[in-house]
Amino acid sequence: MKNTKQVILSYLLIILTSFLISLFYTYNFISTGSWLNPGSGWGLGKTFSEIVTNLVGIFFSLKPHQQALNYFLQFNPLFFKELILSIFSNLPMLLINLFGILGIIWARKEENKTIMLLLNFTLIYTLISLVIGTGFWFLLDPDKSIPFLNGILAYRFVYYSRLGLFIFAAYSLYRLSGSESKLRIINLIKSKSKLILAIISMLILSGLFLGVYSPPKDYTETFGNRQIHQETLELWSWLKLNLPKDEFRILNQNFFSNINEPLATRDSILPAMAHYYTGLNYFGAWYTTVYPIEQQAQTAYSQLFGRKISEISNEELKENLEIYNIKYAIAISPELKSRLESSGLFIKEQEFQNYIVYNLKDYQPSWIKTPKPIISKLKKFTDQEIVFEIQNPTRQQAVLKFAYHPYWQAYINESEIQIAMNGYKLIEAELPEGEYELTLKYNPKNHPTIIISLMSFIIIVLIIASNKLFKREA
Repeated sequence: MKNTKQVILSYLLIILTSFLISLFYTYNFISTGSWLNPGSGWGLGKTFSEIVTNLVGIFFSLKPHQQALNYFLQFNPLFFKELILSIFSNLPMLLINLFGILGIIWARKEENKTIMLLLNFTLIYTLISLVIGTGFWFLLDPDKSIPFLNGILAYRFVYYSRLGLFIFAAYSLYRLSGSESKLRIINLIKSKSKLILAIISMLILSGLFLGVYSPPKDYTETFGNRQIHQETLELWSWLKLNLPKDEFRILNQNFFSNINEPLATRDSILPAMAHYYTGLNYFGAWYTTVYPIEQQAQTAYSQLFGRKISEISNEELKENLEIYNIKYAIAISPELKSRLESSGLFIKEQEFQNYIVYNLKDYQPSWIKTPKPIISKLKKFTDQEIVFEIQNPTRQQAVLKFAYHPYWQAYINESEIQIAMNGYKLIEAELPEGEYELTLKYNPKNHPTIIISLMSFIIIVLIIASNKLFKREA
């Protein structure tokens, strides 16, 4: 009974310590939970069999072998060649899988209580992560109405669970390093041809090196395999050369359900890469984010500003474009092209084979909207700090055309002012009369939680160190 209580207490201490050490990270999710967009999560599949298949594939890193499996199901003789190549390139992960499974098996015979405690906790962690990773509740609740759970990206927990597999792999290597295991390996070397063993060893080492440092391009690069590849590069090059930075946003239509194979995959994230390649600011290129502005920014499934493209009026279209400071629009679906052209609000600026770039007429880009005109000059524009020089003739409410987040803070000449989220999910603030510097700063740091996490880590290190020192002296 006493041992049972000690084991339970040990597990509780491990859980509490883990929570305190990670508090600097998890607190941000807790503090913004009521603000985040519900229903942004998803599971591993829409059926039980799809979930199991994806779970096994992700947990054991089997994606490189997918083509070999396809050849096998098609009875294609290329199966053997593809299988050998995929095993060779994925050898590091396969070895971790092998040693991880061996570690799980051998853990049941571990006699050291401290190591056994660690391994048991690792196994519990791995199993819980795998269960959460299935996202099973999305099968029971397809409408995503369960609070908190409806925002979880379940697949990430499968990747987290692999940490447990790595720990068990390390444990199995620790067991293999024992004297008894060394004797088995020595006996194996003596009983086999040295040449064969040398060849096998070279193959394993080569596979490890190439798998880690030079994986096949078709595993890591898919963009170049698509018909739209060259055209997209031409589009990005034109945008970068012809449009100024930091003055406005560009409406960039998402591919998801707006484009078909073989032009690009229907769920391609290609539009989201435009900022990286051009340095310009975009709106609508991504989907399923945790931010409330997602409802307005979503352009998948023929949507535009929270409405179907066919349902939005010219007045709504112009109002939303201006409130989000959108000067240009990139359309790829015939429906959006037709709608923009029929609105009479745009000039066709540049046309490619599949893309068309439109320019919004009669709109002077501005990051700040007020009832009465003001003069604003952009001084600094970065991800975490935006600075304007303001000349305001009177005190008035202003819309700062940036997505609201609880961690944004606004300052006038270094004095903080209150901000709020308006109906468009943008920042709203009251600006005083006069000339001054308006600064927006994004500050996610919470110093108390950082201190708690740091102190918890230091205390644990000191406890472990003192415990080892005490045992040596004893």
